[in-house]
Amino acid sequence: MKKIFFALGLIVFCSITNAATNQWERYPDTDEGQAMYIIQNNKYDEIRILCNISRNQSVDHGAYFINIDGKVYKNTNSKYPVTYVFNDTEKASPAGTTDWHNGAVQWNKFVQGLAVATKIDVLVNNKKIATFKPSFASVRDIASTIGRCESMAYRKF
Repeated sequence: MKKIFFALGLIVFCSITNAATNQWERYPDTDEGQAMYIIQNNKYDEIRILCNISRNQSVDHGAYFINIDGKVYKNTNSKYPVTYVFNDTEKASPAGTTDWHNGAVQWNKFVQGLAVATKIDVLVNNKKIATFKPSFASVRDIASTIGRCESMAYRKF
């Protein structure tokens, strides 16, 4: 009997875990005034977006790709190993900071792509290493707000 309850519990746990796969989620704001958005695929890779929603000019936005092994990939202002491809057409490689022209352009292109993408491929050094397929409801309800995360260069404080 214990084995049956354990098996049922495991099935319920797995179905709950899989329910959050490929769904954008917004987490509570950080102490620095940033909203955090996370999507995880069925291989447990993650895209994390930090959006400065405060009036604090010293905190910038951020885009991170984290693979199952825990390795974190983030572009800098001089090196762009991570490229995001939206719906097989648009590409963006957000810079490390968004308070300068080129960084702002790439950031705005990036968040506009995330705001509507139902398929996101992640390339590291031009090699595809992950795919995310957020549900339409997830894009409509949560990812669409990422599109309003305007670069720091164009924000009015």
